[in-house]
Amino acid sequence: MAENLRRYVRWLIASHTPVLALSIAAPFVIERRREAWLGLALALTTLAIYLPYTVFDEWWYVRFLLPAIPWLIVLSLAVVERMAAAVLPRRAGLLTLAVAAVLATVWIQNARAGSAFDLVRLERHFIEAGEFAAERLTARAAVLTVRHSGGVHYYSERPTVSWDTLEPGSLDEALTFLRGQGLTPILLLDVAEEPVFRARFEAASPIGRLDWPPLARVGRTVRVYDPADRARYFAGESIHTIDWPARRRF
Repeated sequence: MAENLRRYVRWLIASHTPVLALSIAAPFVIERRREAWLGLALALTTLAIYLPYTVFDEWWYVRFLLPAIPWLIVLSLAVVERMAAAVLPRRAGLLTLAVAAVLATVWIQNARAGSAFDLVRLERHFIEAGEFAAERLTARAAVLTVRHSGGVHYYSERPTVSWDTLEPGSLDEALTFLRGQGLTPILLLDVAEEPVFRARFEAASPIGRLDWPPLARVGRTVRVYDPADRARYFAGESIHTIDWPARRRF
């Protein structure tokens, strides 16, 4: 929790400048104190929700705090307006507008420097994984995935299983259970997840080795495996791997 607190605070300051810290003073200096307390409480609650969550390395995970950021901006500028009114009462509005314009410019520059406007391309693989599941997997597929669980469920409405919640020795049991429910288990993994998957399951299950060709390569980073293909592959059958989508959109 402490590590997440340090990271989210650092990311907020780096992306939105230390001006956001002024929001803490809002309930004490602006007239509408009840609304200020409410806004600050909602922002802090949003932050608190993610403190026990996974620790991420990249700054753009500050997006988890999007419900809080508008409150922090409004409260911070309200404090700026009160400060401006104390210095130049007749020009407080104009001065506050100027500060807001400068901050907006800085925020856009920070976003560009952090490749925020490139994320539509960099994060495209989440959409591609979901669209692949919707278009190419059977309606009775159950997708074992972690990183792409949200995209797969959103775009395809296929049931998903987070394989990182399975005990290391229970992969085969989980696959058997899914088949018993009339579902076809499919593994959908980011290439960065494959070593983690192997380390977790290969000692107890041949499927954990991922030693047969994938059913599909989705985009640049996603691989889709049908566990049933492994037996066919080692029996001498060839597994045709498709590349999807055939034509890239970015």
